[in-house]
Amino acid sequence: MRASTLPHRRNRIRDLDRPPRHIRVQALQRVCSLCSHKAKCDRDLADGTAAENSHGYCGNASTLESLDRAGVAPH
Repeated sequence: MRASTLPHRRNRIRDLDRPPRHIRVQALQRVCSLCSHKAKCDRDLADGTAAENSHGYCGNASTLESLDRAGVAPH
């Protein structure tokens, strides 16, 4: 895992951590922590292509997309 891209993933999840959303954040963090595609995720986040590419590998992709449509997810 590239240390320089790790903050991107943490920042995206941290920005959602505002009550009453903290339960969602814990679920997102749990899925992310168990993921075997962290390197791909880090690359896509660093490149700004995660929204387009994550559905092929990310267990949180549909949740993040729903939060984005609801105007909750950070941009």
